[in-house]
Parts: sequence; C-alpha cells; structure tokens
Amino acid sequence: MCSFNTCNSHRVRNYPEICCEDSDEDEDCIDACRKAPPYCVSRRGCFSTFGGVEFIFIVILAAVAFLGAAALIGYYLNTYGVGFRWRKLSTPESETNEASMNMHSFLETLGFITLTGIAITLFRISNCCDRAGMRVIHLVVIIGAGVLIGLATYLAYEIKEHEKKKHFFSAHSWMGLLAIALFLAEVVFGILKFIVLLACGPISCCLRASCRPIHAAFGIGAFWVAVATAVSGMVRTMMSKAQLVLPTITFYLYFPNTDILSPYEK
Repeated sequence: MCSFNTCNSHRVRNYPEICCEDSDEDEDCIDACRKAPPYCVSRRGCFSTFGGVEFIFIVILAAVAFLGAAALIGYYLNTYGVGFRWRKLSTPESETNEASMNMHSFLETLGFITLTGIAITLFRISNCCDRAGMRVIHLVVIIGAGVLIGLATYLAYEIKEHEKKKHFFSAHSWMGLLAIALFLAEVVFGILKFIVLLACGPISCCLRASCRPIHAAFGIGAFWVAVATAVSGMVRTMMSKAQLVLPTITFYLYFPNTDILSPYEK
C-alpha cells in the first residue's frame, strides 16, 4: 500500500529519485509517486504495527548473536588456547605463532561475521528508519569490517611467510579467498550505487535501484561463506589438537594421503 504525505522536510530530494531508489517498492507506488511531484513516499515506522515490534526484537536478537559469536571465539581461544599476540613471530610451530594465528581467527570473526552481520541488519533496517542515517552507519561498519579483514588476512600471510610454508593450500584458505572476493564485490557495487551513480542524479536512479539487490546478494553471500570458513577453521584447530579423535581417524581412513585439513601446511 503506497501512502503519501506533503514533503515539508528541509532535506527533500528529487521525487523520481526517491521512488526509483527504493527497489523494494511496488510498481503502483513508484508510478504514483512519479506522477505526484508535490508529494513523497512516507515510510512506516518500525513500531507502527505488531509485526514491526517483532522485527525490532529479531534485529536485537541478531545483534546479540553477532556480538556473541566474536565473544565466544575470543573466550575459547584465550581460555583453551595460548591467548593472543600481534605479529610477535618466533620459531616455527611455537606458541607465539599459534597466539598470532589466534589473533587472525578472532579478527576475521569480528570483521566477517560480527561487523558484516551488523551491517546487513542495518541495511534491512533502512527500509523502516531514516535511510540517510542508516546508510552512513552501514558504510562506517563496512569500512571497519574491511580493515579488520585486511589486517587478519595479512597476519595469516605473514605467519606462513615466516614459517616458510605454502600459501592457500587448504580448503579453509580458498574459502577465505572466496569470502574476501564476495566482500570486495559487495563494496564495489555499494560504491557504484551510493557514490558514483548518485552524482548523476535522477538520470541514474533506476540503475541504482537495479544495483541494490546485487549489492545485497554479494553481502549475504560473503557473510555465509565466511561462516562456513570459520567453521572449517574451527574443525582444523580441533583436529590438530586431537579433540575430535574419531572424525579425524575416519577422515584419514578414507583419505590417507591427503593433508588438506592440516593446520600447518608444509
């Protein structure tokens, strides 16, 4: 249902742009908005219906889950591992290097799962809240996630270089590369939609609308691939510490000559 109200705001944008910009609006609403320049689409508040209250509850629950994932990983690595160290490398296979790899795991989780998950949630919230403000927060969170992901990836690369071991040998490494590629594609489409095409004004509004689902798809894809990568990394860690004896024995019975899940590839 498309509803209109008179635009008296001091931040009114071009009306066709408002209509085209929201790719999730139905066609009748878009056409009506284009034919009525003195008006603009009024967004329903998040608390306007009982369903909206449920939505806010789910958003809060998701934020707790995203933050909890990083907290649990940090607690596990610090309590049952050797803690954290940043780029203090020593002899190969030492506890210092393992602590640096723990830092890699924690930063990747914080960037790829926690911050990216929060950014995805903010992207969805923008449909019922102030879109301009949500976009700015979404951008800041994505930048923070990118910084953490870059630092964590470089740290893992540096550890392998220091230990003179092969890069990108395991399935975990390739899954991580895929997650990074999807994340970069998401950033590219985000820049294309919100910065480059925005400078063209109403001419590019429908093209920006078509970029939105692609941007969202790459973001969600990067998130879920990162989750799978984190799980594979946890499995490798537990297998290397003989905490999953039966699955390890079963795996090597079927694949006796493989080293694909080894945490330290030679």
